Amino acid sequence: MKVSDRFTVFSLLVALLAGAVVLATLLQWEFSARKKLLLAQVEINIASTSYWPDIVHFRKQSAAAKELKWLLHYIEETTSAAVFHVDGGLIAKTSRNLLAPFDNATLSRPEQNDPTDTLVLSIEGTQNSNELSTWISLLPGAKQILAISVPISTTINPLDERITEKDYREQLAVDGGDGARFVAGYVEAAIPVSAIYAGMQQTASLLTGGVAVSILILFLLVKILSRSISKPLELLAETADRISTGQLPEQIKIRRGRHDEIAHIATVLNGVIDGVHKFKTQLNADKNLLTLRMDSQSKQLDQAQEEVNETQQKLQRAANYDALTDLPNRQLMTEQLNTLMRIAERERKHVGLVFVDLDNLRRINETLGREIGDQVLRQFSKRLVTATRNSDVVGRNGDNRDVSRVGTDEFSIVLHGIENSEDVHTTARRILDELNHPLDVDGQILPMQCVMGFAVAPQHGRKPQDLMRAADIALTHAKNERSRTPEIYNLKIDQAGSIRFQLEGELRAADFDAELQLHYQPQIDTEKGTVVGAEALLRWDNPNRGMVPPFQFIPIAEDSGIIIEIGDWIIRKACEDFQTFERAGVAPPKISVNVSALQLSDRFIDLVAETLRQTAMDPARFELELTESSLVADVDGTLAKLQRLHSEVGVRLSVDDFGTGYSSLAYLAKFPLNELKVDRSFVVAMENDANSAKVTGAIIAMARELELEIVAEGVDNPNQFKMLQDFGAHVIQGFIFSKPLDPEYFQEFSRERPFLALLQDLTK
Repeated sequence: MKVSDRFTVFSLLVALLAGAVVLATLLQWEFSARKKLLLAQVEINIASTSYWPDIVHFRKQSAAAKELKWLLHYIEETTSAAVFHVDGGLIAKTSRNLLAPFDNATLSRPEQNDPTDTLVLSIEGTQNSNELSTWISLLPGAKQILAISVPISTTINPLDERITEKDYREQLAVDGGDGARFVAGYVEAAIPVSAIYAGMQQTASLLTGGVAVSILILFLLVKILSRSISKPLELLAETADRISTGQLPEQIKIRRGRHDEIAHIATVLNGVIDGVHKFKTQLNADKNLLTLRMDSQSKQLDQAQEEVNETQQKLQRAANYDALTDLPNRQLMTEQLNTLMRIAERERKHVGLVFVDLDNLRRINETLGREIGDQVLRQFSKRLVTATRNSDVVGRNGDNRDVSRVGTDEFSIVLHGIENSEDVHTTARRILDELNHPLDVDGQILPMQCVMGFAVAPQHGRKPQDLMRAADIALTHAKNERSRTPEIYNLKIDQAGSIRFQLEGELRAADFDAELQLHYQPQIDTEKGTVVGAEALLRWDNPNRGMVPPFQFIPIAEDSGIIIEIGDWIIRKACEDFQTFERAGVAPPKISVNVSALQLSDRFIDLVAETLRQTAMDPARFELELTESSLVADVDGTLAKLQRLHSEVGVRLSVDDFGTGYSSLAYLAKFPLNELKVDRSFVVAMENDANSAKVTGAIIAMARELELEIVAEGVDNPNQFKMLQDFGAHVIQGFIFSKPLDPEYFQEFSRERPFLALLQDLTK
């Protein structure tokens, strides 16, 4: 067969194959598009019906059958449909004279499938070939049925049989569909694949005709082209054959004006004929040179491979080990924990997972710098490894893979091969005792403040993720409680952590103006019998929980950073309330607002100044109360900010809870303070403890020497009152005179002064 004939046949076959592929691809696209459209219509039709949650929850068969018939009427391709309760019970079904593919139970969902996701499966249908068109019956999957299962989501537990229909609808109206977290059931529909194919008949005919015409045109063009190139190609083939046998034929004559590929090949062959002798001479020299180059490239490749292997090893270590401490990271710890838990389960032993948090690392970084902080982490990690090896339970193999760094200031210890789960607590306590000793870093003795939480497998989890979650909850509880002993996971703290998480979410979403309130506790000058101040105290009226105690939500606000936004609101609200008191003629000489250490920033200073300006509040009558710990966390930085507040803004400054920390008394003289408050803990303790009474008296005497005003807070009974009077504290704040009052009652209290009668009895 000639080249031209072979070329023609080959081109025709290629054209036929390409046409078939294009046709199949276009039909597949058309099928996929129709399939997705039908499934989307079914899902949208089901999801847009708001009655499904009520129908499924109360198993309303007639209403369900009505909705299913409407579904079959609306989407003609649908042959059958059914609705199931989440417990698998069939509520109703309907079909178009075909056997429904889900008579007994809902479609089987894979375990990894999310129950809230729409599920689409292909199942074998029951149609016989006589029910289908001849060409359709030949198509792949023509007898199959597409089954779609759409979950019905609701905010109400579908297994709660106690709820009435009325309460159900009211609850749905309140929730508005937001936060749906239950699946009430599933609506399932069946669409035969043959119905999709049937809708494609016209499209298939048009596409087939178009492809056939294109193939015919292509065949004619190829036939013409093959004739124009076959004769020159035969000449080129003959010349090349003679060259391959060692002959030197005459040069090929090229027709003038021809500049196509054939002319180019002919030119090349003419060049080959001219250069064949030169090529033979050069061949040996090039062969020797090539050998030398290959040897050089081989050496370079070997060297490059060594560098790649070394880099891979470094990357592998970087992926599994912490660069600063050289300890395993969280990823490697998780893998090892999984292995150790499987071994322990097989040997019927326990595995303890201990999380350790270096609680004061942040303060070290802020006060001494991150270089010192990094040295602390390196020394601390070595101490942790040593303490773990020296324990009675683990570490006998001499490596440090039982200890990992899993966070910035968090470490983990895996205690494995344990016979008695109580040994975990004993070992954790011994390790914590060793960790809390001070560290010597560049001649500086730094105290270590560690908290520890742990969990034990299999009691607290049979999978690594569950055990890590339990240990993390225990650690969070230890942080919140400032515990100095290891905390073990239990269900109670798990629930408390969940409540804390819920409160944080509700606090973030709270409408401050609608939910937060300020109550004011009067400060009484017992010598003059007047109200000389009031402390603004925050209250939260949660719409779902009612009044939430401050000791529950204020620590959450401080830990989460929400206290900054709340603090801004308190500043503005206190100024507005003070102006209300001023207009009513009952404003005290000053009003006090508590400030968290997190709030003390340049932005906060600017906010205070701007709020005072906007509300026309006299800065000299506005007082900020700061705790002792917030003052000494960063002495130089705090001093600069307090000087701005006192000198530039002009507000009063008071130190609260003084004496409860460990700061030097010398700090007190540095800060531009106007007032010192005697903490309630000293007021309560001095009644029964002579030493506490002496300390209280010394604090009051020191404040007088520094010319600071004195306020004693937390005074609840006459005995405390008289002792403070003897020490020289005459401004009293406490339940003995009044609890914190809302703004309306505070005005009434200031106007009527009901405390005077009690004051007269106390001073007799």
